[in-house]
Parts: sequence; C-alpha cells; structure tokens
Amino acid sequence: MGELKQLKLEFHNPGECSRTMAVFARTHQFELVDRMFIEDLEPLGQKDKLWAQVCEIAAQYVDLTDDPAMKCLGVAMMINATRRTIKPVASTELDQFFATAEMLRKDVSDESTNDRLNELLSYHGGIWFSRIGEYHRAADYQHRTALISEKRGKPNLAAISRLREMWEHLNEALVTTLGIQIAVEEVTKAAKVVTDVCTGNDPTDRAFRLFSAPVHVLLAHIWTKTPRYVASADSWFLRFAELDPDYYEPRKWLFEVIRAGLVALTSGHYDEAVEAASNLLMQDPKDAQTRMTANLVLAYAREDLCDFVAADVRLFELTKEGHEMHQLRALAQRLIDQR
Repeated sequence: MGELKQLKLEFHNPGECSRTMAVFARTHQFELVDRMFIEDLEPLGQKDKLWAQVCEIAAQYVDLTDDPAMKCLGVAMMINATRRTIKPVASTELDQFFATAEMLRKDVSDESTNDRLNELLSYHGGIWFSRIGEYHRAADYQHRTALISEKRGKPNLAAISRLREMWEHLNEALVTTLGIQIAVEEVTKAAKVVTDVCTGNDPTDRAFRLFSAPVHVLLAHIWTKTPRYVASADSWFLRFAELDPDYYEPRKWLFEVIRAGLVALTSGHYDEAVEAASNLLMQDPKDAQTRMTANLVLAYAREDLCDFVAADVRLFELTKEGHEMHQLRALAQRLIDQR
C-alpha cells in the first residue's frame, strides 16, 4: 500500500513515470496493477482531463511487460482513455485496440483474471457503441458486463453496468419512440440501486454515486419532459455538492444546464430557464451533451412560452450537431416533423 501511495505522486512527474512503469511491468500481481490503473492512473483523466497522457502511460506499460494478462490490462486502459477523446468517425485506432485486447485475453488461462478483463472490455465496448449510436448493442454489452460483475462478486460494478444498460434502453427508446416512459422509470430504479450499493470511498463508487447516477436520472427526465416532484429532483441534484472541487469544476456547465432544465420542469419558470440556458450557450461549452441539452431546454422552454419559431431554431441546431448524441438529434428531428 505504501508503494501505491508513492505512485500517486510519481504519475504527476513525467521524469519518474518510466521508472514506475518498469517496476510494475516486472510484477505479475494482476490485482495490484489493476487497482493502480483505476485508483491512480484513471484520475489523471477524470480530474485533470489528461486522457492522452493516460493512454501514453498505459501504452508504455504494455510495451514493457511480456505477460498477456498484464498487456491486456494495459490495452484496456488505452481503450478507456481513447474512447473518451477519439471522434466516432475515426474509430480505426480504437477498433485495433479492441482486437488486440481480445487476442491477448484468449491467452489468459486463469478464469478470474480472464473474467476481469472481459468485464473491462465489455464495459468500455458498451460505452463506445453508445457513442456511435448503436444503443441496442451497447445495452447488450452492458448486460453482459453486469453478469460478469455478479459472477465476480462485485455488486457495485454490476449496479453500474445495469444503470448503463437501462440508459442505453432509454437512448434506443428516444430514437424509436417505443417505451420511453418505462425506460425513464427503469433508469431511475437502476440509479437508486447504484446509490444504495456504491457506498465506498474509492473513485469509482464516488463518481457513480455522486455524479453519474443523479446525472442519468435528471437528464432522463429533462430530455423526456417527465415531471418530478421538486423534492425528488433536489435530492438528486444535491449529490453534486458532495463532489470534490477538482471533479466538479470541469463539469460545472453540465450541472448548470441540468439546473436550468429543472427550473422549467419542476417550477414552470420558463423565462428563467431560457435565460440560464442562453447564458450557458454563450460560454460555448465543448461537451456535446451539455451543449445539446442546453439547446433542448431552450426549445422546450420557448415552446412552453408559445414562441414556436424560437423553439424550432434550437431544434434545428440540435439536428446539425456532429457525430454524437444520436438520440437527441433523433428526438429533435421528430419534434420538428410533428409541427
């Protein structure tokens, strides 16, 4: 444990990073390296947005070790980092990473180690298929991940994947219009399980309990204009206040657009929602989810104020967005077609 604590400091010192990776490349303690990647390396991306550096460090580790399980673990971290930054239209590199990881996993004979690698690859695969709009396939991958996590005796990881599975069903419903309200309720139920099960203080449990679970619930209701009681919305929103400042700050615009959506959804203060969402868009948020949700909140609020022309302007903005958030583009186009 002392060595792990020291590593947290070394990762922020590029000159020491090579030595650190060389030390870990010589160990065959799979669980130790797995934990190091999750607790020490991944936060460089989550908190500091240094995903390119995370990928480089993981790649260096892959080159240094000759153990197929360890190599596969390193490639899984490269996938974790790359899927967050690569454009869906340029997915060849990521496809190669997945192919390499699966080839390496076939050479891992230990069942528990193989299950862990399969769990990681299935989870990241599900996230990637969601980004490219293959929501049904994404849900299948997350379902498979949850089953593996349950087999491994990891109820927190299983709950996380169940939430993602229900989220993909909602995304699919927004595209097909089938079962939207049922999907919203299933997302809410799955998020509640996450908050009940992910009670640890490690980065993964905290991120899903305090960030991902409430974000999924609140966005599901805002996107679908599903009213909730103010107290219920507040109980989810207040979880954000427990996040560490360095985790909260890069996501502040997402929290602000959720706040604007809730103002319109739970109190009917549409003018206030218009002002808040408009001000947020003036900040030119780079995150597609934040930007597109702001446009959707504006469209809904303008529509509720009977300003249909202004609402349609925002819906058209949504349909012109790039290669992500396929479900919101489909929703916007459907709302336009219904005029």
